[in-house]
Amino acid sequence: MSRAMFYKGYTRKILRVNLTEGSVKPEELPNGQLKKYIGGAGLAARMLYDELAPGIDPLSPENKVLFLAGPLAGTMAPTGSRIGVYTKSPLTNGFFHSSAGGHFAPELKYAGYDGVIIEGASASPVYLYIDNERAELRDASRVWGERTDATQHWLKGHWRRGCTACRYRACRGTAGAVCKYSGRLPGSWQRGDWRGPWLKKV
Repeated sequence: MSRAMFYKGYTRKILRVNLTEGSVKPEELPNGQLKKYIGGAGLAARMLYDELAPGIDPLSPENKVLFLAGPLAGTMAPTGSRIGVYTKSPLTNGFFHSSAGGHFAPELKYAGYDGVIIEGASASPVYLYIDNERAELRDASRVWGERTDATQHWLKGHWRRGCTACRYRACRGTAGAVCKYSGRLPGSWQRGDWRGPWLKKV
């Protein structure tokens, strides 16, 4: 676990991933924002409202995808360790929210982050690798167009056996690759399952 200071269930750190620039940068979340908007959904709604320009195309690089873990993630609180995924929906042009259980949320929190913001569009397939303070984009050309089960098998075998950082994954499948309005985003070995607009950017 990183040394990030917890504030009532939060690490106060979030990763901003800019696919256009190929950059991954940690940012600090202000206490005031965390007090006012409790949990992943409330915080995500505020962040999307602040960062998205009115009238953008949900399937364009101007949209953003947020992965957020609430303040109870990583604790023994029942149903508290769910990861939420948020964006502007191409079906409704409104606020999209889906969530899933499994290990993704607590492991993200243990790594020292409350969430991830994904923005922009990559010129080539990439995946986000997180291992505590180490976070970077890596080439994913090998699994472009593959089914989610094949992608997860590749990710698991791509790293050394016993690597904690590689045990918990989320990937989107072929529907997201061709910008379908609705698709699945399975978590680690089908433990989690988000449904929604998984853009070609991810």
